[in-house]
Amino acid sequence: MEMASNGLDYRRVCAMVDSWLSGLDFKKRQQPLTLQTSCLLVLSMKILSAPSNQLWQYTGDLVRTAITIGLHKDPDEVDPNMAPLQAGLRRRLWYIIATLDVEMSTACCMPSLVQATPYTCGIPAEPPNEFDHLAIAISADGSEIGEADEVSYQRVYARALPLATRALRILTQARG
Repeated sequence: MEMASNGLDYRRVCAMVDSWLSGLDFKKRQQPLTLQTSCLLVLSMKILSAPSNQLWQYTGDLVRTAITIGLHKDPDEVDPNMAPLQAGLRRRLWYIIATLDVEMSTACCMPSLVQATPYTCGIPAEPPNEFDHLAIAISADGSEIGEADEVSYQRVYARALPLATRALRILTQARG
């Protein structure tokens, strides 16, 4: 049992969030905030050492939902008049979901849905300057050590995704 110093049983919290998500109707499951919550659940379960095959199934469901609402398409294709902030959110969310799918597929040596999905979603842009104050890296002792960019990690993952899917294809072909 994973008990935190505050007495929370994190596995139980994950089970409650999973139960809540499962109880949502189809339309609510397709909302970006729900997908973000699902991504956090997958990451939490991964930290708690949930079985890889269970995480693979969760991420597959996430990819299918993302495709259903068109996250795999670039926001400019979906709606040329989409607000830049919303377009950026959609791009970042797609690459988070795609990266989780490839990561869990690799852990299970199973095919990835992202591998089989032609996607046109562009790489997330750098954050606007008004967020610069949020992009400071902190060392373990609490002192600032320079700038860090949360989105830049997503940009790296986005650029590496084609290579990761090719590597996974080789891995699953060798297995099968």
